[in-house]
Amino acid sequence: MSFVPIGVMEYVKLHAKATPDENPAELLTRLRDCVSDALKGARCHCGAPVWVVESVSAGYACFT
Repeated sequence: MSFVPIGVMEYVKLHAKATPDENPAELLTRLRDCVSDALKGARCHCGAPVWVVESVSAGYACFT
């Protein structure tokens, strides 16, 4: 199974549906910040590029 790209707003909508305690506006802000950091070359402490979707909720760390 491969990933299907979706837009940021669609992701926020799906995430909010699955996680009703999450504030969608705060999630969107964190997503935008994390995407910006990733485009600037943000890295995990191990040196690997950050994975934006997980980093938004768990911080910039490894996700193997």
